Amino acid sequence: MKETNFHVNTWIPIKDVVWNDSTILQHHIDTRDFHVSCLSETSTEFKSFTRLEKHPEEYIFNEEEVKLLIENLFEKSGGNIEWRFLSIDEDHCRNWDLKYIRIFRYMNGLVVCNNNFYTLKRKILDPNKIIQKYL
Repeated sequence: MKETNFHVNTWIPIKDVVWNDSTILQHHIDTRDFHVSCLSETSTEFKSFTRLEKHPEEYIFNEEEVKLLIENLFEKSGGNIEWRFLSIDEDHCRNWDLKYIRIFRYMNGLVVCNNNFYTLKRKILDPNKIIQKYL
């Protein structure tokens, strides 16, 4: 597969994403409007991290889990609205850290990262911790 740096591709609404399409290796979600850029190339930004391999249960999602997570973040941050500022009350999820949620195929699942390609543990991505005053 061709390797590429992140670039803007065609953006589609979140409802049109096919999460179980294994040819899609990257999903970049603009959380202001929840449109997604889906790429079939590997990323030079996302690297293999030892902690992911040592503790996959803390980081690796399956396709259905990612779909439900993103749907919950979308709904609990306002659903079908024109614009939002998504922020979760956890380290690496505040301010503009979640302007983009980046999802990569890795090992036998999907890894969720913040705007800065920081890998996020499953437990901190809690839609109930969305900071409501920023919405």
